[in-house]
Amino acid sequence: MTCKFCSQKQDPTQGNDFVFKNCGPDAGRQYQMFRHFFGIQDPLTISPPRAECPNYKVNEFFNWLRYIWKHAWDLGPTVSADEQTCSMQGQSIYKTRCGKFKRIGDGIQTDAIADDGYTFDFYFRNEPVAKKWISAGLSPMHARLLHMFEIFLDLYHRVNMDNLFNSVKFSIAAANCKTKVLTQGVFRKNSRGAPPIVFQEEVTGKKAEAARGTVKAAVLKGDPRAQGLIVASCFDQKPFYMVSDVATKVGWNAVEKKVFSHSANKKIIYRFLRFNISDDYNFQMNDNDITDQLRLEYRMMSKSRNNKWWWALFLWGFEVSLANAFRMYSCCHDLFQ
Repeated sequence: MTCKFCSQKQDPTQGNDFVFKNCGPDAGRQYQMFRHFFGIQDPLTISPPRAECPNYKVNEFFNWLRYIWKHAWDLGPTVSADEQTCSMQGQSIYKTRCGKFKRIGDGIQTDAIADDGYTFDFYFRNEPVAKKWISAGLSPMHARLLHMFEIFLDLYHRVNMDNLFNSVKFSIAAANCKTKVLTQGVFRKNSRGAPPIVFQEEVTGKKAEAARGTVKAAVLKGDPRAQGLIVASCFDQKPFYMVSDVATKVGWNAVEKKVFSHSANKKIIYRFLRFNISDDYNFQMNDNDITDQLRLEYRMMSKSRNNKWWWALFLWGFEVSLANAFRMYSCCHDLFQ
């Protein structure tokens, strides 16, 4: 890290003249001192029990981020909920083994609400959840999401989620929370509340070709907690299942795109049909992915090793704040053009 405080003449690759001019020749040592003595909690307070406040070393910082991020952004009608990973190379009991499935590697995970690349709220998975949701028969994962839903400033936001989060029971609970959140997304057919009437057999070969495009749907009726909740399945390469409190109908959307035709030797317009619930979901689900893309382009811990877990959490909050500031600048720039 010290080489980044050199001038570009001294280190053409990592050097930076602006940083060298403003930080001075002793910047590397000052940075090391900052790393060793930096703290964002009151050193005179007694550390709380780990079960009550596991992230106490950055808790005040996180509370400020949650406050300022909400008041700096007008949340749109449609947002997405997904996990974000604070990657770290050090050891921690909070670390999740996800490097086998994610390029970012292992780290501490958080559930987050994002809107077009702007992270609106977050809830780390090592933090305790409200007992009222657990006593209602919901999982800690769903309790974290419902806690964030109830902090929305408006009613009837639509939230898209992947199959890790969705279930019929959770959709009903979200629709009955204080902010009346409507959820939508793909979900797993087993143990998630899907009615057997929408199940489709997984087949291959000619049977799969014949079954392609088959749609089965069920609508919840007579339950005052969630009128009109739709559970549907559609057979594409194989059957996939969706639950939606947002959709008002089940059908097909006419879609067109330009494809290259070898016979005409040019691009032509190709028209086809797409399942309407998945069509809406696919174009509204990538808000957290945009945040991760912006954050990981310039992440500060890409070369760091053996850092304390709280230092990784602090840098995660700093990186997401930079991504949020960029999204705010971009939106304001587009608005006043």
